Amino acid sequence: MSMIQVSMSAIVGMSMMIAGVMMPVVAQENTNQASALVAPLAVSGLQSLSTSTTAVGGTTTLTGTVTLTGPAPAGGIKVAIKGTSKSETLPAGVVIAQGSSTGTFTITSTGVSKNTLITLKATHNGISKEASYTRIP
Repeated sequence: MSMIQVSMSAIVGMSMMIAGVMMPVVAQENTNQASALVAPLAVSGLQSLSTSTTAVGGTTTLTGTVTLTGPAPAGGIKVAIKGTSKSETLPAGVVIAQGSSTGTFTITSTGVSKNTLITLKATHNGISKEASYTRIP
């Protein structure tokens, strides 16, 4: 048995890969051809963003939670975090550790004079999820 070394451009007969599904791949270099079944790695995506409460009063802290569709790969996943209010203190992102599917971060909310809706946005790989809470006087 010999091994055929090919570049990605030499791979033929390959349709779109779906994570976790065995897919046939045929590689051809000159007159040599080889085939195999491969299982692409699952890629964890952004599933949701939530907060520990839907309403807060005064100056207080609450917890934000980012959830992935599966465990984070080696090296973890960094998810960007943004808020609609400059008076809220929150990190620019949260790192979800390898093997984990959730990551948490702290939000510091300051007092307001009227009810104010705050929206948070988590983004990873072009996918965004939002969560909101109301600051009350």
